[in-house]
Amino acid sequence: MSFMVIRRMFIKMNKFKWFGFIFFFISFLLCTQLSLAQQTDLNEKSSNIQIIRKRGLSIEACRRIAYDYIKSEDNKTKAIPYLEYVLNEEGDANAADIRSLAKAYYHNDQFGLAVDLINEYLAVAKNGKLKRDAKNDLDLYTLAESIVSDAGNIQLVNLGPNINSKYAEINPFVSFQENMLVYSSKTRKDYNIYVSKKKKSETTWNKAKLAGGLVNTIDDEFAAGLSSDGQTLFVHYNQYSGFEDINKSIRVKGLYRELDNLGSNINSTYKEEGVCYSTSADTLYFASDRTGGYGGFDLYYSLKIPGGDWGKPINMGPNINTESDENYPNFDPNSSIIYFASKGHGSIGGYDLFYSKWISGQNEWDKPNNMGYPINNTYDNKTISFTDSPRYAYISSIIKEGMGNYDIYKVVFLDKEADYLIVTGNVLVRDSIDIPFNKFNQNISISVYKNGELFGIYAYNKRRNTFILAMGPGTYYLEIEADNYLPIKKKFTIKENHYRNKKRKINIYLEREKG
Repeated sequence: MSFMVIRRMFIKMNKFKWFGFIFFFISFLLCTQLSLAQQTDLNEKSSNIQIIRKRGLSIEACRRIAYDYIKSEDNKTKAIPYLEYVLNEEGDANAADIRSLAKAYYHNDQFGLAVDLINEYLAVAKNGKLKRDAKNDLDLYTLAESIVSDAGNIQLVNLGPNINSKYAEINPFVSFQENMLVYSSKTRKDYNIYVSKKKKSETTWNKAKLAGGLVNTIDDEFAAGLSSDGQTLFVHYNQYSGFEDINKSIRVKGLYRELDNLGSNINSTYKEEGVCYSTSADTLYFASDRTGGYGGFDLYYSLKIPGGDWGKPINMGPNINTESDENYPNFDPNSSIIYFASKGHGSIGGYDLFYSKWISGQNEWDKPNNMGYPINNTYDNKTISFTDSPRYAYISSIIKEGMGNYDIYKVVFLDKEADYLIVTGNVLVRDSIDIPFNKFNQNISISVYKNGELFGIYAYNKRRNTFILAMGPGTYYLEIEADNYLPIKKKFTIKENHYRNKKRKINIYLEREKG
């Protein structure tokens, strides 16, 4: 349903008294067969318009507020009520306002409304270039609706206040063992690099700390990549001098040391940004907007030569690079797949994340594939960093339920096999002292339930007085029964985590039945 139809309806609604409004509204429902979702949208629009009307804002003030939101990095959807008010109150529809509202709807995942408005814009716009741009918008919104409706079996987990804030947290990179995380944040006046750690047995990241004065400066510092062991941090600067070079810092005794420029074969008088090692660390992949490429930023690779320097860079070719921008390459440690950000290849919102597999028989990269929703959305999605488990990765994204601007999320690919956590424990009898249950030489049953169904029945090792369970992520109920003892039902949760070779101990305490 187009906005002008809604607008005309609002005008009629203002002219009818309550009985007339009810009659008109029911008739309109019957004639147009509005869905429940459309009715909800209509009620929200009516409420928003009434609220703004009570505030006494002029049409021009609402328009200025709306356009400020549209130009913002993360608040584009906040323009919706103001533009709805402008279009409802003005006698003649302003083509630019229609297109701006369509853009706000698009960022709010209301693709149907965005498409309707763009079609309406095309009907009234006269400027040839603007009409061509609007047709590109129409293609974008249609593609976005298709990709978002085909969401992957993926869970995004916000890392919480130890990492995220009301400001932008971007460019997260994680070590393969998932025990070190680096990223950039604008919690101060400029972007700085932060570091967080967690132990293998933990699921929550520690409070992030600044990477230190040898890495952070008065300029903007952006995490550009991280080696698999977390020992080498790549940084690119947005310097006041205009240069954006890639530097590296080696971690010594827990601290990242002085930055080292990657040299003239990698850095140029143009901009260099994202970078990564190959899985064997003998090849460097990086992004540069130097001349001679296919478009803006292209991806290049450079081989390590004797002496440890990097050789002349080679463009990754037209299967990867487009007339637009490609940036932030990274590898899945478990395969020959490269991941990167691109504004080409069918992006639904600025930069999208894509992947491409190396075809050894043809000696080339295959056609890139969009990683889909929810990894990609209508905002820029630039980096993805994998652990050595194919189930987990890290991204930065703007999501309604987030803590502020860009937040960092852990990606859980639910179709990929999860690591199993080894849960061990002893069974003790609670008395004046805790006595191992095997001293009583009685039988015991150990059952585990998940989602209301039996997950498994486990053996009890009498000789060692232990039980061993192997379990993936989820919430479980452990039930233990023994003759002459009160049954035990213990709830415990295993969070999504890198559990390879990890164990957790849970002791069970039984109490004798009374009498």
